Amino acid sequence: MAVVVSASPNEIRDLAAKGDDIAPHRRRMVTENLDTKLNDPDDSLRIVFACAMWLTGFDAPATSTIYLDKPMRNHALMQTIARVNRVFQGKQAGEIIDYIGVFRHLQ
Repeated sequence: MAVVVSASPNEIRDLAAKGDDIAPHRRRMVTENLDTKLNDPDDSLRIVFACAMWLTGFDAPATSTIYLDKPMRNHALMQTIARVNRVFQGKQAGEIIDYIGVFRHLQ
């Protein structure tokens, strides 16, 4: 499992004030090639908690499920849907779990 989020100023201090420690996750994002690991079927990395960084412009054909928990629309929403709809050997279709009603913005 990995967390992938865009860096922000003072993130270590700000998250520490909320009781969270981003430092180990940031180290992994900087030192490990998480996108390659996720795309390698022989690697144990199977779950990634991602922010906008990986929802657009990242290709992971083996990804089969995405859970949406933030408002999205237009291009970002279509790119996110496309993440799980890539063709991959043995994959029938992608699945999108919409926790907050994002799909009401689709036409």
